[in-house]
Amino acid sequence: MFSPNPAADNQYLYHWLSTERLERFIQREVLKPYWRHWVYDRGGFARGISTCPDPVRWMPREDEDVPAEPCIVIDRTAFEYDAVELWSGETYHLTKDVLRAQRAGRDVTEVLARVPSYRRTTYVVMDEVFVMSPIPIGAVAAIGYEPTRMYWGEVDSIMTIADRLEIPLINMDGWADGGPDVDDLDALVHRAITSPNERVYY
Repeated sequence: MFSPNPAADNQYLYHWLSTERLERFIQREVLKPYWRHWVYDRGGFARGISTCPDPVRWMPREDEDVPAEPCIVIDRTAFEYDAVELWSGETYHLTKDVLRAQRAGRDVTEVLARVPSYRRTTYVVMDEVFVMSPIPIGAVAAIGYEPTRMYWGEVDSIMTIADRLEIPLINMDGWADGGPDVDDLDALVHRAITSPNERVYY
């Protein structure tokens, strides 16, 4: 059984991206959908942006040798968008299975037929909101970062972008080992917006 994420109704979504992609986003003032997934509940492939309602679940982890990246905090009330809630594990494997079947010239019906029974016997919390619309720069409410895990050049670039957009930075150092509760995330972002010079929020 797939359960909604406890943070599914929160105001803000989180998207991790490289500093380079963040810089291009700022230059173009829009982030266009760039991941192509098979979305079972939409019956086909769709392009979108993988966001999460709980940033701790998707943080780049030092203990997995994944370098730190900036995280844009997206205000979902700031723009109109089309999105679907997913479990990323199912979507990842289903997309691979469908592509494998198509390359082999097989009908994908057999692949898709396994999904309902799998969902009945699999107990997970959905961890992704797949946004199938462009995200405008005006919807970015804040930028999260891990300054102690980043090179100074990256930190300087992120700070410059935040200053240019007049949005706050949220220090996410240590969140992977115990970040804020999902019920506190919106309040934390609101605090960052109303206290833009504080910079450390958790």
